[in-house]
Amino acid sequence: MLAAITNGWYSIFRVKAFVVGFFLLSLNSHAQILRLEWDLLSLPLLNLYIYQTSPEGNVKRIPTTMGSTPTLGFYEVSLTREDGRYQVFVVNPSVDDDFADWSAYRWLEYVKLTLQRNNVKIEITPKPNNGGVWHAIDLLGQELEPVIVNQILPRRLMVWGQVFSADTATPLPQVLVRAQSNQQSLIRDVTNRRGLFLLFLNEDQYQLTFEGNRLVPRDAFVDLKTNPFPHRIDTTLSAAGNDSTQVIVLTWDLYPEDLNMELQSDETTIRASSPNPDWAFKKLVFTPESSKTYRLVVNPDKVSDELLFAYSQARVTIHNGSRIITRQMPLGNRSEWAVLNYQPELGWVETE
Repeated sequence: MLAAITNGWYSIFRVKAFVVGFFLLSLNSHAQILRLEWDLLSLPLLNLYIYQTSPEGNVKRIPTTMGSTPTLGFYEVSLTREDGRYQVFVVNPSVDDDFADWSAYRWLEYVKLTLQRNNVKIEITPKPNNGGVWHAIDLLGQELEPVIVNQILPRRLMVWGQVFSADTATPLPQVLVRAQSNQQSLIRDVTNRRGLFLLFLNEDQYQLTFEGNRLVPRDAFVDLKTNPFPHRIDTTLSAAGNDSTQVIVLTWDLYPEDLNMELQSDETTIRASSPNPDWAFKKLVFTPESSKTYRLVVNPDKVSDELLFAYSQARVTIHNGSRIITRQMPLGNRSEWAVLNYQPELGWVETE
């Protein structure tokens, strides 16, 4: 009896020593270890998708391999410190977007995600909600600074967003959103009172069209074939007006907390205003003078936000009568984004 107990404790000690030893060997002072694990008896399969965006804007998927024990499924990935942006998605492939009862099946309660960095373990806990995809965390820059995203989304072929009025800076209801591809018939949705729309699309390339009553239509392109994961597309629409008055809108993603936009000339600086602090949205209205040149600039509100600003996916839209000019901020470290220059004879031109 004593021998059996002794052998039992020895076996437990040996297993713990092996696990601790393996964990210590797998880490060093520069490693970033991302580990996903779940209850294999409750969830037979989960997918871990990690996308890396380089400073040049190239996107690639990081390979992941599932491992398992009798009771746990897991992924463990070592991420190198390369300048760029990692986006981490946990996908439940068994969830059906059209028929799932989200309130009855909270699969995320069985999931645990941890990040080991600089000898500190960070545990990312999902929100008490359900969907087919958990966008858990982004890692930014050479130091892989973690930004907890924690969005629960329907499965990976969802395109969603919010439509604002560029004139009043308020959400636009009753905007018709249409998605068209060569392989799929026309898919459409209408924005609700908060300006939100939601589309479920196949893995393909789509042309989106936004149309509202007495508003200038806008188009957008989304590639779900190359990047088959959730896409958020926010946009602004403006009423057709004269070409002399211009409305300039700045929108951005979840971070940084605040961005500034300024229109600079030799004599004056026009600073964009924020109609609602809860929206990542700023606008300014101006009428260019025929003899002046202008410079449109975006920068972070705080110096500490400079790194996050480099990967914030900021967007500038210029509504000039029936003409719309859009610019997406290029990736790469910068403390200021010089968007465009305005010249009297040429209009808006690229900055040098």
